[in-house]
Amino acid sequence: MRTALLELRYLDENSVQRAWLAHERTGTSLPTTLTELGLLTQDKLLEFWSEWLQLEKLEEPSDFEEDLIPLLTPNFLRNTRIVPIGYLGKTLRVATADPLDYKPLQTVSYILESDVVPVCASPRQIDALLSAAFENLIDEESAPSHLVAASHHFSDVAQLTALANEGPVVQQVNAIFNQAYEERVSDIHLEPQGDGLTVRFRVDGQLKDTQYFGPPMRTAVISRLKILGGMDITEQRLPQDGRSSVVTGGKKIDLRLSTLPTVDGESVVIRLLVQDTSALTWDALGFAPHIQAQLDEIIRRPVGLFLVTGPTGSGKTTTLYTALGKLDRKHNKIISVEDPVEYRIRGIMQVQVHQELGLDFASVLRTAMRHNPNTIMVGEIRDAETAQMAMRASMTGHQVFSTLHTDGAVSSINRLSDMGVPRYLLGAHINAIMSQRLVRVLCPHCKQKANDLFEPSTEHSWDESRTGINHFVAKGCSACNSTGYNGRTLVSELLVLSRNIRQLISNGSSWHEIREAVRAEGFRTQFEHGLALVKDGITSVEELLGNVEAS
Repeated sequence: MRTALLELRYLDENSVQRAWLAHERTGTSLPTTLTELGLLTQDKLLEFWSEWLQLEKLEEPSDFEEDLIPLLTPNFLRNTRIVPIGYLGKTLRVATADPLDYKPLQTVSYILESDVVPVCASPRQIDALLSAAFENLIDEESAPSHLVAASHHFSDVAQLTALANEGPVVQQVNAIFNQAYEERVSDIHLEPQGDGLTVRFRVDGQLKDTQYFGPPMRTAVISRLKILGGMDITEQRLPQDGRSSVVTGGKKIDLRLSTLPTVDGESVVIRLLVQDTSALTWDALGFAPHIQAQLDEIIRRPVGLFLVTGPTGSGKTTTLYTALGKLDRKHNKIISVEDPVEYRIRGIMQVQVHQELGLDFASVLRTAMRHNPNTIMVGEIRDAETAQMAMRASMTGHQVFSTLHTDGAVSSINRLSDMGVPRYLLGAHINAIMSQRLVRVLCPHCKQKANDLFEPSTEHSWDESRTGINHFVAKGCSACNSTGYNGRTLVSELLVLSRNIRQLISNGSSWHEIREAVRAEGFRTQFEHGLALVKDGITSVEELLGNVEAS
Protein backbone atom coordinates (compact mmCIF):
# COMPACT_ATOMS: atom_id res chain seq x y z
CA MET A 1 0.00 0.00 0.00
CA ARG A 2 2.85 2.41 0.81
CA THR A 3 4.39 1.86 -2.62
CA ALA A 4 1.04 2.37 -4.35
CA LEU A 5 0.43 5.66 -2.53
CA LEU A 6 3.73 6.92 -3.91
CA GLU A 7 3.41 5.49 -7.41
CA LEU A 8 -0.13 6.83 -7.89
CA ARG A 9 1.01 10.17 -6.42
CA TYR A 10 -1.51 10.40 -3.63
CA LEU A 11 1.24 11.18 -1.09
CA ASP A 12 4.91 12.10 -1.08
CA GLU A 13 7.56 9.96 0.61
CA ASN A 14 7.69 12.05 3.80
CA SER A 15 3.93 11.76 4.30
CA VAL A 16 3.96 8.02 3.72
CA GLN A 17 6.81 7.58 6.21
CA ARG A 18 5.02 9.75 8.77
CA ALA A 19 1.84 7.67 8.43
CA TRP A 20 3.73 4.39 8.66
CA LEU A 21 5.56 5.39 11.84
CA ALA A 22 2.27 6.48 13.45
CA HIS A 23 0.64 3.21 12.35
CA GLU A 24 3.45 1.18 13.95
CA ARG A 25 3.39 3.23 17.14
CA THR A 26 -0.38 3.12 17.72
CA GLY A 27 -1.34 -0.17 16.11
CA THR A 28 -4.12 1.60 14.21
CA SER A 29 -4.65 0.39 10.65
CA LEU A 30 -2.77 2.34 7.99
CA PRO A 31 -5.95 3.56 6.19
CA THR A 32 -7.36 4.89 9.48
CA THR A 33 -4.02 6.51 10.31
CA LEU A 34 -3.98 8.31 6.95
CA THR A 35 -7.36 9.93 7.60
CA GLU A 36 -6.69 10.65 11.29
CA LEU A 37 -3.50 12.52 10.38
CA GLY A 38 -5.36 14.45 7.71
CA LEU A 39 -3.08 13.16 4.96
CA LEU A 40 -6.05 11.86 2.96
CA THR A 41 -9.74 12.68 3.20
CA GLN A 42 -12.20 9.81 3.32
CA ASP A 43 -13.28 10.52 -0.24
CA LYS A 44 -9.67 10.68 -1.44
CA LEU A 45 -8.89 7.38 0.28
CA LEU A 46 -11.94 5.87 -1.41
CA GLU A 47 -10.68 7.12 -4.76
CA PHE A 48 -7.26 5.59 -4.04
CA TRP A 49 -8.72 2.17 -3.21
CA SER A 50 -10.74 2.13 -6.39
CA GLU A 51 -7.85 3.22 -8.62
CA TRP A 52 -5.24 0.96 -7.06
CA LEU A 53 -7.29 -2.24 -6.70
CA GLN A 54 -9.60 -1.62 -9.68
CA LEU A 55 -12.67 -2.07 -7.50
CA GLU A 56 -16.15 -0.60 -7.71
CA LYS A 57 -16.85 2.49 -5.59
CA LEU A 58 -20.01 2.60 -3.54
CA GLU A 59 -22.48 5.04 -5.05
CA GLU A 60 -24.89 7.05 -2.93
CA PRO A 61 -27.59 6.49 -1.94
CA SER A 62 -27.06 2.77 -1.37
CA ASP A 63 -29.13 0.01 0.17
CA PHE A 64 -28.23 -3.18 2.02
CA GLU A 65 -29.37 -6.80 2.12
CA GLU A 66 -31.71 -6.65 5.12
CA ASP A 67 -32.30 -10.42 5.24
CA LEU A 68 -28.59 -11.11 5.76
CA ILE A 69 -28.12 -8.90 8.84
CA PRO A 70 -29.51 -11.45 11.38
CA LEU A 71 -27.42 -14.23 9.84
CA LEU A 72 -24.17 -12.29 10.17
CA THR A 73 -25.14 -10.62 13.48
CA PRO A 74 -24.76 -6.87 14.06
CA ASN A 75 -21.77 -7.32 16.36
CA PHE A 76 -19.83 -9.05 13.61
CA LEU A 77 -20.71 -6.30 11.13
CA ARG A 78 -19.88 -3.53 13.60
CA ASN A 79 -16.52 -5.03 14.51
CA THR A 80 -15.50 -5.77 10.92
CA ARG A 81 -17.19 -2.65 9.46
CA ILE A 82 -18.53 -4.44 6.41
CA VAL A 83 -22.10 -4.43 5.05
CA PRO A 84 -23.67 -6.76 2.45
CA ILE A 85 -25.27 -4.45 -0.13
CA GLY A 86 -26.70 -6.79 -2.75
CA TYR A 87 -26.18 -9.63 -5.17
CA LEU A 88 -24.78 -9.34 -8.66
CA GLY A 89 -25.90 -12.65 -10.11
CA LYS A 90 -24.74 -15.20 -7.54
CA THR A 91 -21.96 -13.00 -6.18
CA LEU A 92 -22.58 -10.97 -3.02
CA ARG A 93 -21.31 -7.38 -3.09
CA VAL A 94 -19.95 -6.31 0.31
CA ALA A 95 -19.15 -2.71 1.22
CA THR A 96 -15.88 -2.25 3.09
CA ALA A 97 -13.67 0.69 4.03
CA ASP A 98 -10.56 -1.51 3.98
CA PRO A 99 -10.59 -3.94 1.03
CA LEU A 100 -7.17 -5.29 2.06
CA ASP A 101 -8.73 -6.76 5.21
CA TYR A 102 -9.87 -9.92 3.46
CA LYS A 103 -10.58 -12.14 6.50
CA PRO A 104 -14.07 -10.70 7.25
CA LEU A 105 -14.93 -11.16 3.59
CA GLN A 106 -13.79 -14.79 3.77
CA THR A 107 -15.93 -15.29 6.87
CA VAL A 108 -19.01 -13.88 5.10
CA SER A 109 -18.33 -16.10 2.09
CA TYR A 110 -18.04 -19.15 4.36
CA ILE A 111 -21.17 -18.42 6.41
CA LEU A 112 -23.41 -17.52 3.47
CA GLU A 113 -21.85 -20.07 1.09
CA SER A 114 -21.53 -17.41 -1.58
CA ASP A 115 -18.82 -15.79 -3.64
CA VAL A 116 -18.03 -12.30 -2.34
CA VAL A 117 -16.65 -9.21 -4.06
CA PRO A 118 -15.59 -6.08 -2.10
CA VAL A 119 -17.01 -2.68 -2.94
CA CYS A 120 -14.97 0.32 -1.78
CA ALA A 121 -16.76 2.60 0.68
CA SER A 122 -15.71 5.47 2.90
CA PRO A 123 -15.94 5.14 6.71
CA ARG A 124 -18.76 7.69 6.58
CA GLN A 125 -20.69 5.53 4.12
CA ILE A 126 -20.13 2.42 6.25
CA ASP A 127 -21.43 4.27 9.33
CA ALA A 128 -24.55 5.33 7.43
CA LEU A 129 -25.20 1.80 6.18
CA LEU A 130 -24.75 0.29 9.64
CA SER A 131 -27.08 2.85 11.21
CA ALA A 132 -29.72 2.16 8.60
CA ALA A 133 -29.31 -1.59 8.98
CA PHE A 134 -29.81 -1.53 12.76
CA GLU A 135 -32.35 1.28 13.23
CA ASN A 136 -35.35 -1.06 13.26
CA LEU A 137 -33.79 -3.60 15.62
CA ILE A 138 -34.74 -3.71 19.29
CA ASP A 139 -31.17 -3.94 20.56
CA GLU A 140 -27.64 -4.43 19.37
CA GLU A 141 -27.95 -8.19 19.18
CA SER A 142 -30.55 -8.27 16.39
CA ALA A 143 -30.48 -12.03 16.45
CA PRO A 144 -33.85 -13.65 15.69
CA SER A 145 -36.34 -12.97 18.47
CA HIS A 146 -36.38 -16.57 19.61
CA LEU A 147 -32.61 -16.31 20.21
CA VAL A 148 -33.08 -13.18 22.31
CA ALA A 149 -35.80 -14.83 24.36
CA ALA A 150 -33.80 -18.00 24.82
CA SER A 151 -30.88 -16.14 26.34
CA HIS A 152 -33.04 -15.15 29.31
CA HIS A 153 -34.10 -18.73 30.05
CA PHE A 154 -30.81 -20.52 29.85
CA SER A 155 -31.63 -23.06 32.54
CA ASP A 156 -33.97 -24.93 30.17
CA VAL A 157 -32.03 -27.77 28.52
CA ALA A 158 -34.34 -28.01 25.52
CA GLN A 159 -34.14 -24.27 24.87
CA LEU A 160 -30.36 -24.22 25.23
CA THR A 161 -29.97 -27.17 22.89
CA ALA A 162 -32.28 -25.64 20.31
CA LEU A 163 -30.45 -22.34 20.64
CA ALA A 164 -27.06 -24.00 20.13
CA ASN A 165 -28.25 -25.89 17.06
CA GLU A 166 -29.61 -22.83 15.22
CA GLY A 167 -28.17 -22.51 11.72
CA PRO A 168 -26.53 -19.10 12.32
CA VAL A 169 -24.96 -20.35 15.56
CA VAL A 170 -23.51 -23.47 13.94
CA GLN A 171 -22.20 -21.36 11.06
CA GLN A 172 -20.58 -18.85 13.42
CA VAL A 173 -18.80 -21.57 15.41
CA ASN A 174 -17.68 -23.32 12.22
CA ALA A 175 -16.40 -19.99 10.89
CA ILE A 176 -14.32 -19.53 14.06
CA PHE A 177 -12.68 -22.93 13.56
CA ASN A 178 -12.13 -22.27 9.86
CA GLN A 179 -10.46 -18.91 10.54
CA ALA A 180 -8.40 -20.43 13.36
CA TYR A 181 -7.04 -23.12 11.04
CA GLU A 182 -6.14 -20.58 8.35
CA GLU A 183 -4.27 -18.41 10.86
CA ARG A 184 -2.34 -21.31 12.48
CA VAL A 185 -4.05 -20.76 15.84
CA SER A 186 -2.96 -22.99 18.72
CA ASP A 187 -5.66 -21.94 21.20
CA ILE A 188 -9.03 -20.18 20.96
CA HIS A 189 -10.05 -18.12 24.00
CA LEU A 190 -13.69 -17.11 24.48
CA GLU A 191 -13.80 -14.65 27.37
CA PRO A 192 -16.85 -12.96 28.93
CA GLN A 193 -16.78 -9.17 28.85
CA GLY A 194 -19.79 -7.46 30.34
CA ASP A 195 -22.81 -9.07 28.69
CA GLY A 196 -20.82 -10.13 25.65
CA LEU A 197 -18.12 -12.57 24.65
CA THR A 198 -14.73 -11.74 23.14
CA VAL A 199 -13.03 -14.31 20.91
CA ARG A 200 -9.23 -14.27 21.01
CA PHE A 201 -6.72 -16.32 19.02
CA ARG A 202 -3.29 -17.38 20.23
CA VAL A 203 -0.90 -17.33 17.27
CA ASP A 204 2.82 -17.99 17.76
CA GLY A 205 2.32 -17.63 21.50
CA GLN A 206 0.62 -14.21 21.30
CA LEU A 207 -3.08 -13.44 21.92
CA LYS A 208 -5.13 -11.15 19.69
CA ASP A 209 -8.82 -10.17 19.68
CA THR A 210 -10.75 -11.35 16.62
CA GLN A 211 -14.49 -11.11 17.28
CA TYR A 212 -17.16 -10.04 19.74
CA PHE A 213 -20.60 -11.58 20.42
CA GLY A 214 -23.49 -9.99 22.30
CA PRO A 215 -25.69 -11.73 24.95
CA PRO A 216 -27.89 -14.03 22.80
CA MET A 217 -25.05 -15.17 20.57
CA ARG A 218 -22.78 -15.47 23.62
CA THR A 219 -25.16 -17.96 25.23
CA ALA A 220 -25.65 -19.78 21.95
CA VAL A 221 -21.95 -20.05 21.09
CA ILE A 222 -20.97 -21.30 24.58
CA SER A 223 -23.79 -23.87 24.48
CA ARG A 224 -22.76 -25.00 21.01
CA LEU A 225 -19.19 -25.57 22.18
CA LYS A 226 -20.38 -27.49 25.23
CA ILE A 227 -22.48 -29.76 23.03
CA LEU A 228 -19.48 -30.38 20.78
CA GLY A 229 -17.33 -31.22 23.80
CA GLY A 230 -19.90 -33.56 25.35
CA MET A 231 -20.35 -31.32 28.41
CA ASP A 232 -23.40 -30.47 30.51
CA ILE A 233 -24.80 -27.33 28.89
CA THR A 234 -26.79 -26.34 31.99
CA GLU A 235 -23.83 -26.55 34.40
CA GLN A 236 -22.39 -23.05 34.62
CA ARG A 237 -21.05 -23.10 38.20
CA LEU A 238 -18.30 -25.71 37.89
CA PRO A 239 -15.37 -26.14 35.47
CA GLN A 240 -15.79 -28.78 32.78
CA ASP A 241 -13.50 -30.45 30.26
CA GLY A 242 -14.45 -31.93 26.92
CA ARG A 243 -13.10 -33.24 23.64
CA SER A 244 -14.27 -33.10 20.05
CA SER A 245 -12.93 -32.90 16.51
CA VAL A 246 -13.69 -30.98 13.34
CA VAL A 247 -12.50 -31.20 9.76
CA THR A 248 -11.40 -27.96 8.11
CA GLY A 249 -9.00 -27.26 5.30
CA GLY A 250 -8.99 -30.98 4.57
CA LYS A 251 -7.39 -31.67 7.96
CA LYS A 252 -8.84 -33.30 11.04
CA ILE A 253 -8.39 -31.09 14.09
CA ASP A 254 -8.81 -32.49 17.60
CA LEU A 255 -10.29 -30.04 20.09
CA ARG A 256 -9.63 -29.97 23.83
CA LEU A 257 -12.22 -27.77 25.51
CA SER A 258 -12.17 -26.38 29.04
CA THR A 259 -14.73 -24.12 30.71
CA LEU A 260 -14.08 -21.88 33.71
CA PRO A 261 -16.87 -20.03 35.57
CA THR A 262 -15.99 -16.37 36.23
CA VAL A 263 -17.93 -13.52 37.84
CA ASP A 264 -18.91 -12.34 34.34
CA GLY A 265 -19.90 -15.76 33.03
CA GLU A 266 -18.23 -18.81 31.57
CA SER A 267 -14.87 -18.62 29.85
CA VAL A 268 -13.92 -21.30 27.32
CA VAL A 269 -10.46 -22.22 26.04
CA ILE A 270 -10.07 -24.59 23.10
CA ARG A 271 -6.75 -26.22 22.25
CA LEU A 272 -6.43 -27.11 18.56
CA LEU A 273 -4.37 -30.15 17.59
CA VAL A 274 -4.00 -30.84 13.89
CA GLN A 275 -3.81 -34.60 13.37
CA ASP A 276 -0.98 -34.59 10.86
CA THR A 277 1.79 -36.86 12.10
CA SER A 278 3.61 -36.56 8.76
CA ALA A 279 4.82 -33.16 10.03
CA LEU A 280 6.51 -34.77 13.06
CA THR A 281 10.11 -34.76 11.83
CA TRP A 282 13.34 -33.38 13.27
CA ASP A 283 13.57 -31.00 10.29
CA ALA A 284 10.05 -29.67 10.83
CA LEU A 285 10.83 -29.00 14.50
CA GLY A 286 13.92 -27.00 13.59
CA PHE A 287 16.72 -29.20 14.93
CA ALA A 288 20.15 -28.70 13.37
CA PRO A 289 21.60 -31.70 11.48
CA HIS A 290 24.22 -32.49 14.15
CA ILE A 291 21.52 -32.45 16.87
CA GLN A 292 19.33 -34.72 14.73
CA ALA A 293 22.19 -37.21 14.47
CA GLN A 294 22.64 -37.18 18.26
CA LEU A 295 18.90 -37.65 18.84
CA ASP A 296 18.77 -40.57 16.42
CA GLU A 297 21.64 -42.21 18.30
CA ILE A 298 19.91 -41.65 21.65
CA ILE A 299 16.59 -43.22 20.63
CA ARG A 300 18.40 -46.26 19.23
CA ARG A 301 19.58 -47.12 22.75
CA PRO A 302 17.35 -49.98 23.99
CA VAL A 303 17.37 -48.97 27.67
CA GLY A 304 17.66 -45.80 29.73
CA LEU A 305 15.80 -42.53 30.24
CA PHE A 306 15.52 -39.69 27.73
CA LEU A 307 14.06 -36.47 29.17
CA VAL A 308 12.72 -33.38 27.41
CA THR A 309 12.35 -30.33 29.65
CA GLY A 310 10.94 -26.84 29.35
CA PRO A 311 7.92 -24.70 30.27
CA THR A 312 4.31 -25.41 29.30
CA GLY A 313 3.75 -24.91 25.59
CA SER A 314 7.39 -25.33 24.58
CA GLY A 315 6.78 -28.35 22.33
CA LYS A 316 8.09 -31.05 24.68
CA THR A 317 5.38 -33.58 23.84
CA THR A 318 5.78 -32.91 20.11
CA THR A 319 9.49 -33.71 20.40
CA LEU A 320 8.69 -36.99 22.13
CA TYR A 321 6.03 -37.90 19.56
CA THR A 322 8.62 -37.33 16.85
CA ALA A 323 11.02 -39.63 18.69
CA LEU A 324 8.32 -42.31 19.03
CA GLY A 325 7.56 -42.05 15.33
CA LYS A 326 11.14 -43.04 14.53
CA LEU A 327 10.99 -46.28 16.50
CA ASP A 328 10.41 -49.69 14.93
CA ARG A 329 6.75 -50.04 15.89
CA LYS A 330 6.30 -53.25 13.91
CA HIS A 331 8.78 -55.30 15.94
CA ASN A 332 8.55 -53.52 19.31
CA LYS A 333 5.79 -52.86 21.81
CA ILE A 334 5.40 -49.20 22.71
CA ILE A 335 3.09 -47.84 25.41
CA SER A 336 2.46 -44.16 26.09
CA VAL A 337 0.85 -42.74 29.22
CA GLU A 338 -0.54 -39.28 28.50
CA ASP A 339 -2.71 -36.49 29.86
CA PRO A 340 -4.16 -35.84 27.37
CA VAL A 341 -3.45 -37.97 24.31
CA GLU A 342 -2.61 -35.28 21.75
CA TYR A 343 -1.77 -37.26 18.62
CA ARG A 344 -2.98 -40.72 17.64
CA ILE A 345 -0.03 -42.75 16.36
CA ARG A 346 -0.56 -46.07 14.65
CA GLY A 347 1.25 -48.96 16.31
CA ILE A 348 1.44 -47.37 19.78
CA MET A 349 -0.77 -48.32 22.73
CA GLN A 350 -1.81 -44.93 24.10
CA VAL A 351 -3.33 -44.66 27.57
CA GLN A 352 -5.26 -41.61 28.79
CA VAL A 353 -4.71 -40.65 32.43
CA HIS A 354 -7.87 -40.12 34.52
CA GLN A 355 -6.86 -38.59 37.84
CA GLU A 356 -10.46 -38.49 39.10
CA LEU A 357 -10.63 -42.29 38.77
CA GLY A 358 -7.28 -42.84 40.45
CA LEU A 359 -5.67 -43.64 37.09
CA ASP A 360 -2.60 -41.43 37.43
CA PHE A 361 0.79 -41.57 35.71
CA ALA A 362 2.38 -43.73 38.40
CA SER A 363 -0.41 -46.33 38.53
CA VAL A 364 -0.60 -46.66 34.74
CA LEU A 365 3.18 -46.90 34.51
CA ARG A 366 3.21 -49.63 37.15
CA THR A 367 0.68 -51.66 35.16
CA ALA A 368 2.29 -50.91 31.79
CA MET A 369 5.55 -52.49 32.95
CA ARG A 370 3.68 -55.81 33.34
CA HIS A 371 2.67 -55.68 29.65
CA ASN A 372 6.19 -56.40 28.42
CA PRO A 373 6.84 -53.13 26.53
CA ASN A 374 10.11 -52.22 24.85
CA THR A 375 9.49 -48.48 25.13
CA ILE A 376 7.35 -46.45 27.52
CA MET A 377 6.53 -42.78 27.12
CA VAL A 378 5.39 -40.98 30.27
CA GLY A 379 3.70 -37.72 29.31
CA GLU A 380 5.05 -35.84 32.33
CA ILE A 381 6.93 -36.57 35.54
CA ARG A 382 4.85 -34.56 38.00
CA ASP A 383 5.62 -36.15 41.35
CA ALA A 384 8.08 -38.28 43.26
CA GLU A 385 6.19 -41.54 42.71
CA THR A 386 6.13 -41.09 38.93
CA ALA A 387 9.81 -40.12 38.92
CA GLN A 388 10.76 -43.23 40.85
CA MET A 389 8.57 -45.49 38.68
CA ALA A 390 10.08 -44.05 35.49
CA MET A 391 13.56 -44.63 36.84
CA ARG A 392 12.64 -48.18 37.88
CA ALA A 393 11.37 -48.87 34.36
CA SER A 394 14.63 -47.66 32.83
CA MET A 395 16.56 -49.87 35.28
CA THR A 396 14.63 -53.01 34.33
CA GLY A 397 15.44 -53.09 30.63
CA HIS A 398 13.01 -50.52 29.22
CA GLN A 399 13.55 -47.47 27.08
CA VAL A 400 11.72 -44.57 28.77
CA PHE A 401 10.84 -41.15 27.33
CA SER A 402 9.34 -38.40 29.47
CA THR A 403 9.08 -34.65 30.11
CA LEU A 404 9.87 -32.46 33.09
CA HIS A 405 9.27 -28.81 33.99
CA THR A 406 12.74 -27.34 34.58
CA ASP A 407 14.74 -24.36 33.30
CA GLY A 408 17.58 -26.32 31.71
CA ALA A 409 19.15 -29.68 31.03
CA VAL A 410 21.62 -29.64 33.93
CA SER A 411 19.07 -28.39 36.48
CA SER A 412 16.90 -31.46 35.70
CA ILE A 413 19.40 -33.56 37.65
CA ASN A 414 18.71 -31.62 40.84
CA ARG A 415 14.95 -31.68 40.18
CA LEU A 416 14.85 -35.47 39.98
CA SER A 417 17.14 -35.73 43.00
CA ASP A 418 14.75 -33.49 44.95
CA MET A 419 11.95 -35.91 43.97
CA GLY A 420 13.77 -38.65 45.81
CA VAL A 421 15.59 -40.45 42.99
CA PRO A 422 19.09 -41.42 44.25
CA ARG A 423 21.93 -39.65 42.47
CA TYR A 424 23.71 -42.91 41.64
CA LEU A 425 20.63 -44.09 39.73
CA LEU A 426 20.40 -40.80 37.83
CA GLY A 427 24.03 -41.07 36.80
CA ALA A 428 23.65 -44.68 35.71
CA HIS A 429 20.35 -44.63 33.81
CA ILE A 430 19.78 -41.22 32.19
CA ASN A 431 20.88 -41.27 28.55
CA ALA A 432 20.27 -37.63 27.64
CA ILE A 433 18.31 -34.51 28.55
CA MET A 434 16.93 -32.05 26.01
CA SER A 435 15.84 -28.59 27.20
CA GLN A 436 13.88 -26.42 24.79
CA ARG A 437 11.91 -23.20 24.30
CA LEU A 438 9.94 -21.77 21.39
CA VAL A 439 10.72 -18.37 19.88
CA ARG A 440 8.91 -16.57 17.08
CA VAL A 441 10.48 -16.52 13.62
CA LEU A 442 10.99 -13.13 11.97
CA CYS A 443 8.81 -12.61 8.91
CA PRO A 444 11.11 -13.05 5.87
CA HIS A 445 9.07 -10.51 3.89
CA CYS A 446 9.53 -7.52 6.17
CA LYS A 447 12.36 -8.12 8.67
CA GLN A 448 14.95 -5.36 8.64
CA LYS A 449 18.59 -5.27 9.62
CA ALA A 450 19.07 -3.33 12.84
CA ASN A 451 21.16 -0.17 12.84
CA ASP A 452 23.01 -1.22 15.98
CA LEU A 453 24.90 -4.29 17.14
CA PHE A 454 23.70 -6.56 19.94
CA GLU A 455 26.38 -6.72 22.63
CA PRO A 456 26.14 -10.03 24.53
CA SER A 457 27.30 -9.62 28.12
CA THR A 458 29.52 -12.09 29.95
CA GLU A 459 26.45 -13.77 31.46
CA HIS A 460 25.43 -14.89 27.97
CA SER A 461 28.39 -17.29 27.78
CA TRP A 462 29.05 -16.21 24.21
CA ASP A 463 32.15 -18.15 23.17
CA GLU A 464 32.86 -16.19 20.01
CA SER A 465 33.79 -12.53 19.70
CA ARG A 466 32.31 -10.25 22.32
CA THR A 467 32.39 -7.32 19.90
CA GLY A 468 28.67 -7.60 19.19
CA ILE A 469 26.61 -9.25 16.48
CA ASN A 470 24.45 -8.04 13.64
CA HIS A 471 20.76 -8.73 14.09
CA PHE A 472 17.36 -8.13 12.52
CA VAL A 473 14.22 -6.49 13.90
CA ALA A 474 10.51 -7.14 13.33
CA LYS A 475 8.56 -4.62 11.27
CA GLY A 476 5.22 -6.00 10.11
CA CYS A 477 3.47 -6.43 6.77
CA SER A 478 0.37 -8.00 5.24
CA ALA A 479 2.11 -11.40 5.04
CA CYS A 480 2.45 -11.59 8.85
CA ASN A 481 -0.69 -9.65 9.85
CA SER A 482 1.55 -6.72 10.86
CA THR A 483 3.16 -8.71 13.70
CA GLY A 484 6.64 -8.94 12.19
CA TYR A 485 6.73 -12.68 12.88
CA ASN A 486 5.53 -15.81 11.11
CA GLY A 487 5.75 -19.14 12.89
CA ARG A 488 7.97 -20.38 15.71
CA THR A 489 11.12 -22.46 16.00
CA LEU A 490 12.94 -24.32 18.73
CA VAL A 491 15.80 -23.02 20.82
CA SER A 492 17.35 -26.02 22.52
CA GLU A 493 20.25 -27.58 24.37
CA LEU A 494 21.06 -31.29 24.40
CA LEU A 495 23.03 -32.89 27.22
CA VAL A 496 24.26 -36.39 26.34
CA LEU A 497 25.74 -37.95 29.47
CA SER A 498 29.38 -38.95 29.06
CA ARG A 499 31.18 -41.31 31.44
CA ASN A 500 32.71 -38.33 33.27
CA ILE A 501 29.34 -36.58 33.71
CA ARG A 502 27.72 -39.80 34.93
CA GLN A 503 30.46 -40.12 37.55
CA LEU A 504 30.00 -36.51 38.72
CA ILE A 505 26.23 -37.01 39.08
CA SER A 506 26.65 -40.30 40.94
CA ASN A 507 29.19 -38.69 43.30
CA GLY A 508 26.73 -35.92 44.22
CA SER A 509 28.66 -33.09 42.57
CA SER A 510 27.03 -29.65 42.67
CA TRP A 511 25.10 -28.04 39.82
CA HIS A 512 28.00 -25.66 39.17
CA GLU A 513 30.56 -28.47 39.04
CA ILE A 514 28.45 -30.47 36.59
CA ARG A 515 27.82 -27.39 34.49
CA GLU A 516 31.52 -26.54 34.26
CA ALA A 517 32.26 -30.12 33.26
CA VAL A 518 29.67 -30.23 30.46
CA ARG A 519 30.89 -26.84 29.21
CA ALA A 520 34.41 -28.24 29.03
CA GLU A 521 33.04 -31.07 26.86
CA GLY A 522 31.58 -28.57 24.37
CA PHE A 523 27.99 -28.35 25.64
CA ARG A 524 26.14 -25.44 24.01
CA THR A 525 23.40 -23.77 26.05
CA GLN A 526 20.02 -22.95 24.59
CA PHE A 527 20.85 -19.25 24.96
CA GLU A 528 23.91 -19.72 22.77
CA HIS A 529 21.76 -21.58 20.26
CA GLY A 530 19.36 -18.63 20.38
CA LEU A 531 22.20 -16.17 19.77
CA ALA A 532 23.13 -18.14 16.67
CA LEU A 533 19.52 -17.83 15.45
CA VAL A 534 19.65 -14.08 16.10
CA LYS A 535 22.90 -13.80 14.19
CA ASP A 536 21.35 -15.71 11.24
CA GLY A 537 18.32 -13.41 11.19
CA ILE A 538 15.89 -16.18 12.13
CA THR A 539 14.62 -14.56 15.33
CA SER A 540 15.04 -11.25 17.11
CA VAL A 541 16.96 -10.17 20.19
CA GLU A 542 13.65 -9.27 21.86
CA GLU A 543 12.28 -12.78 21.33
CA LEU A 544 15.43 -14.38 22.67
CA LEU A 545 15.70 -12.20 25.78
CA GLY A 546 11.97 -12.57 26.46
CA ASN A 547 11.89 -16.36 26.27
CA VAL A 548 15.30 -17.84 27.08
CA GLU A 549 17.35 -17.38 30.24
CA ALA A 550 20.95 -16.34 29.73
CA SER A 551 22.58 -18.86 32.02
